[in-house]
Amino acid sequence: MAKHSKEDSNSSITFFIIMVIIALVIGGIFWIKNNTTSISNNTTSILNSDKTETKITAKEITDKLKEKIPSIENIVVYNEENDPNNLLGRPNSYISKTAFKDNRISHYPEDKENFEKYLNTLSEEEKKEQLEELIPEIGTVEVFNNEKDLKTRKEYLEAMSSGTGLFTQYIYANGCVLLRLFSEATPTQAKEYENVFNTIMNSK
Repeated sequence: MAKHSKEDSNSSITFFIIMVIIALVIGGIFWIKNNTTSISNNTTSILNSDKTETKITAKEITDKLKEKIPSIENIVVYNEENDPNNLLGRPNSYISKTAFKDNRISHYPEDKENFEKYLNTLSEEEKKEQLEELIPEIGTVEVFNNEKDLKTRKEYLEAMSSGTGLFTQYIYANGCVLLRLFSEATPTQAKEYENVFNTIMNSK
């Protein structure tokens, strides 16, 4: 009887140990699963914080600007073939870009009277081309994949702008979009652009 009692006791201990091991294994599996999910979620959150989905293009924003500022004209939509900076679509750069003119801003010759006499000798098409050449490119819209890329570009442009009067410009950022206006625009005109731009971006 004593022998059987001892064997039963050993069996009970063995069974208890096995159950403890099973419990630890099951608990370990759940811990790994839960923590893997947590790590995965945290990783996704970190990645998403550096990438903001952009659903609007530079062309769409420029068109909306024109709705409120009708003097905008000659909108140019850049692609990777004609981008003058060769940055469009490159890593960490803008993914869409436009440039535009404002017919309120022109480089009209000082001798206005003689210039207008000259214009009157031209055909309507030639006159239009001459007048368009007098209107400088006044601004650009650049759209980025994320705010980090925009910030890098903005800081570069601001450094260029502060370094010399040649590159002086107004720079406005909202979300993943950068609006640039060149120095030919008056402060009043620039403020108008800023207000309209922010209204467009904040209503998306």
